[in-house]
Amino acid sequence: MVQAQFVQELGTFDLKKDAIKTYFSDQKIDYFSIKESFNDTDYKINFQKQFQIKDWFNYDWFGLQQHFDFYPERFLTYYASETHNEAKQKYYGELNFSRKKMYHEQELSFFKEWGGLNHPPIQEKISDLSTYSKNYAPIDYNTMNSAFFESEFNQNIDQMTDSELSFGNELQILEDKHSYLKKMELIKNAKTSILMSSLVFVCDSSTYELTKELIKKSKAGVPVYVIVDKFVSTMLFHHSCPNQMKRNGIKLIKANDFFRYEGNAIYHSKKLIVDLGQAIIGGQNMLNADNLSNGTDFRNRDIDILVKGPLVNDMANGFIQDFEHFLKKRKYRKFKTSFSIENIKKENLAKLENQKMVKSRGQENYSEILSQTDTRMNGVCRFVQQSPYKDRTVIGKAYLEYLNNTQSYLGIQTPQMLDTKYTRFGQKPLIETFDEFGMYNLLQDKILALGDNPNMKIDLISSGSNVAGNEVVDMLNEKIRKKLEAGKIRNANRKSKQIVFWNNHYGKPHFAHLIKDFVPKKSIEVWNHISFIHSKIFYFDRIVASIGSYNLHHNATDHAYENTIICQDKNLNHQLDEVMVRDMANSVPFVFKNLVK
Repeated sequence: MVQAQFVQELGTFDLKKDAIKTYFSDQKIDYFSIKESFNDTDYKINFQKQFQIKDWFNYDWFGLQQHFDFYPERFLTYYASETHNEAKQKYYGELNFSRKKMYHEQELSFFKEWGGLNHPPIQEKISDLSTYSKNYAPIDYNTMNSAFFESEFNQNIDQMTDSELSFGNELQILEDKHSYLKKMELIKNAKTSILMSSLVFVCDSSTYELTKELIKKSKAGVPVYVIVDKFVSTMLFHHSCPNQMKRNGIKLIKANDFFRYEGNAIYHSKKLIVDLGQAIIGGQNMLNADNLSNGTDFRNRDIDILVKGPLVNDMANGFIQDFEHFLKKRKYRKFKTSFSIENIKKENLAKLENQKMVKSRGQENYSEILSQTDTRMNGVCRFVQQSPYKDRTVIGKAYLEYLNNTQSYLGIQTPQMLDTKYTRFGQKPLIETFDEFGMYNLLQDKILALGDNPNMKIDLISSGSNVAGNEVVDMLNEKIRKKLEAGKIRNANRKSKQIVFWNNHYGKPHFAHLIKDFVPKKSIEVWNHISFIHSKIFYFDRIVASIGSYNLHHNATDHAYENTIICQDKNLNHQLDEVMVRDMANSVPFVFKNLVK
């Protein structure tokens, strides 16, 4: 009987370190070098013309990326460019892009662990942002004029979102696995309460450890309240960790509004509030793809925000409102007493009232705070929660107002661009025929209109073809490793085919939409990250940053439970500037010479 071979290992691995060095020397590529740590092992040229190491799945891919020294100045010289982004656009702009394969047909060979980049992934923080992107030259917040600093504008946002500004908040970006580590730290140190929500709690290694810590706290007498979406958990068979929580005294509610409010009302809000004093909010769910990610290792690329200050109590208030909403439903009425969140609610309301007294929130302080250059960019934030039982399009309404007043720059990060605007009857897929795209269409129309404005610059960062299948790709990669370790080659091959299926399933509409709607706009630059972009960011004029759970997708814009923070904060923006620039550096620009089949 012929022994099965793992499909990704087919071919001849006959290239070693010296041969690869010679190849780049012959191409006169000197903007990176191969370190001594680079193993003198066997490589081949794979079907994408990449150098691929033998037994690819046995390696730490993030570690493989560290075997190179990158020289940014030489990179600019090699491509005769002023910035890193311009250099990459020159290179990829001369290549064909294959619709079928969903990647550029490169003439040169680089490394598989670079994910389609023509340089090693940038893992260290970037100091001089303007050498990477012209859109991120230094700015002086003291001399800027914007509607975002006007009381009337913010009062209008207050009215449409049922929120208000608070002041003096402290905000820190938590990238990838660092958010998980901080969540574990906050939970372990919790003294009086823990409020937590996530779309799912996938009971993999990292989430299991966090679940154990929540249970420990509950048994130690700290009230723990959790919201998770029931429909998605059921569809993905992810009930194990939530059920463990329930059995061990945690007050857990499985949000079950999916078929209400026009359908698709999943509970997509993700936040953690500890002791009503610190909070984490953003895009990360509870699963290894987020919790263990290094950012460029083909897992999820995601950011959360650590919050200290009065904004925490707005977030707590939003959680409590949703928890009480579900507690009133028939299934949970019998738990009304044991699940009561009334004591925490009273404590939080007292904090909100005290913040009014000390002038750290409220409209009556807008004029003073927003008129002074030393306070208007100092932790001025609002929390906007989208709950369908109140308003299922409230975040979109706020975004439209910010977009209407954006003057020169818009930065967006969103996982996939799966939706397009259907202009003729019969264009829309059958599964979406009765779905609602109202707010999505308004947002897309506005963004595309800005893309026609020659005075506007827009960076849209999304996901590339190798990871278009979202978190499923990371889960399947892990399963492939385990199957190979067990010698189950045929099973590993089946998992490999499933990755291709899911990348095609999500990738084809993603790239078709980008090609049809966004790439043609001269003021929009599209970037496809080597990892799965899971962060959800809107960045208006580099003044206002919105970071939360809100995807640019009709499920979020028109249906789901979502939340975001919208902040004017100089320190946050300095952090976000660097994240945006580094994410573009680790993306393939979506420019090309020709589209081919």
